[in-house]
Amino acid sequence: MSIQNRIAATVKKGFLTLYNTEIPSVEFQATRKEFEGDITVVVFPMLRYKKGNPVQIGEDLGNYIVDHLDEVIRFNVVKGFLNLVITDHLYLDAFNAIFKNEQYGFVKPSDEKDAVLVEYSSPNTNKPLHLGHVRNNLLGYSVAEIIDTCQNVWGTNLPIKSENIERKNEIPETRCDRSKALKDFGWKPKFSFQEGVKAIKERMQNDLI
Repeated sequence: MSIQNRIAATVKKGFLTLYNTEIPSVEFQATRKEFEGDITVVVFPMLRYKKGNPVQIGEDLGNYIVDHLDEVIRFNVVKGFLNLVITDHLYLDAFNAIFKNEQYGFVKPSDEKDAVLVEYSSPNTNKPLHLGHVRNNLLGYSVAEIIDTCQNVWGTNLPIKSENIERKNEIPETRCDRSKALKDFGWKPKFSFQEGVKAIKERMQNDLI
């Protein structure tokens, strides 16, 4: 069970214990950067089930969570937002588990299943776009190019399924251009990308011999 699900279960149990009232769900959001915390429980929706001061309800639930959930070490309440601080041990344990799992992030190819790459920017149309929004577009395009080149070099043809769904106001294509580096600094790569992949393949084959 994820830490968010464990917190939700504890909040529901605490609400029932403290106020003798069940709540159907718990609303979360990211903690604002100006406040301490890793995850925030939104108290306002709970006022439908328990009338009262949202700050006091947040304090009551925060104390209950700290007393009954080891992963949460402290909290603070800002108006109707309960900001929870998660122990570093939770992250360290997760990282250590990933480090020890040599197959983490790998999926065995199967002829019975399609390989699906989902890529999206999810920009907020009410705010200006910036380079952070372009990042995912560039990553998706770059990953597709890397897959295509590696399949050509290795002579494989793993199934890749692309959900090419056009969205309103979306830039249809973005790519990096090294022409400015050539113009301003006279720089150009010594090898093409395909030549580099071929060199990696040869090096890997030599290491296996």
